[in-house]
Amino acid sequence: MSPTDCEHVLKQIELYLDGELVASMRVEIEQHLGGCDPCSGHAAFQRRLKEVLRSKCGCDQVPP
Repeated sequence: MSPTDCEHVLKQIELYLDGELVASMRVEIEQHLGGCDPCSGHAAFQRRLKEVLRSKCGCDQVPP
């Protein structure tokens, strides 16, 4: 993957992890993550961080 591809993916990773991307963009990100260890590692770290924050937050949901 080119650095531009990685840069694009990392800019979208939060939206991807939160399930806020349209299907075509989600597929593009998933394909990239399947072949790029650095981006995949970053996504895994962000996913774990979100899980820890969610478990420690103490709130039910964030208001819209």
